[in-house]
Amino acid sequence: MYTKNEMLEYLREDMVKLEFTKKDGTTRPMTATLKQDLIPDEKKPKGVKPAQPESSIIRVFDLELKEFRSVNTDTVSKFVIVE
Repeated sequence: MYTKNEMLEYLREDMVKLEFTKKDGTTRPMTATLKQDLIPDEKKPKGVKPAQPESSIIRVFDLELKEFRSVNTDTVSKFVIVE
């Protein structure tokens, strides 16, 4: 599986189909990205938050819900780059 930094790198460049386990134990599929031209202007972050390197949580844009969501990289079971 990929590291947190590798996941972030791929998310900044492409769309990714991923699957992770939520806190309640259910599995959640998601098509996500951090590629700026795929995120609507009104949803783009207004400022830059400092990275938390010790945290395994990343914020990604869910392309189906059209909202940002948090994902724990430690629970990602599937991570496929969409071409």
